[in-house]
Amino acid sequence: MIYIAFLRAINVGGHVVKMDDLRRIFESFGFKNVETYIQSGNVIFETSTTNKKTLTQKIEKGLNKELGYEVATFLRTKEEMRALVKYDPFKTIKASDKAKTYVTFLHQTSEVLRKTSEVLGKKVPVFSRKKDVEVIGVRECDVFCLSHLVDGSFGFPNLFLEKELKTPATTRNWTTVSKMAE
Repeated sequence: MIYIAFLRAINVGGHVVKMDDLRRIFESFGFKNVETYIQSGNVIFETSTTNKKTLTQKIEKGLNKELGYEVATFLRTKEEMRALVKYDPFKTIKASDKAKTYVTFLHQTSEVLRKTSEVLGKKVPVFSRKKDVEVIGVRECDVFCLSHLVDGSFGFPNLFLEKELKTPATTRNWTTVSKMAE
């Protein structure tokens, strides 16, 4: 099965990891056809393992051992990514100088799904206090956001959603997500 791992805390906040090293680490876990995409911790790989919880734990434990710090890992299958891109709530909204398009990935657990439904539910659109982040859609544990230019800077969906949902998350721009699904 082909998976895409979206890793949090790779090449941000002083945690620099070369993509060749990240690829080598994933290969050491026994994964095949490992590829990285750009420098923000996106890894495509193949494995016969189908249990996402077990796979996520293996990756997080292995990365912690190799890198010396916790790296939250958000897995999606290639099929899930294709369905996500097909869903595309941004069809009529394109990124601009005043708004950027993002997807925030949450852990795919029943607790996170329940919490996401309760907090965001059918209230979409949901805005951050400063109105710099707008949630325009939710699909299972994937949250679609617009980041608006307010007072000279863009909001970042990750911070807003982690605070609201009280769960780890990682965010990628729509262009990256679309390319990862190809």
